[in-house]
Amino acid sequence: MTDDITEQKMEVIRKNDFFGMVSHELKTPLTSLTAILQVLNAKLKKSEDVFVPGAFDKA
Repeated sequence: MTDDITEQKMEVIRKNDFFGMVSHELKTPLTSLTAILQVLNAKLKKSEDVFVPGAFDKA
């Protein structure tokens, strides 16, 4: 019975470690992508084509 509880706790720890690692690995590229999109958005707002900035905001 104790082994079952220990194994369940270890499984929860492994899952938490995995999701923590995945979260960390995704943050770096998403941060870079967010930064370049913010710069692009600022430049698009100066565009004479009114469709492009609006479409970008919706996307």
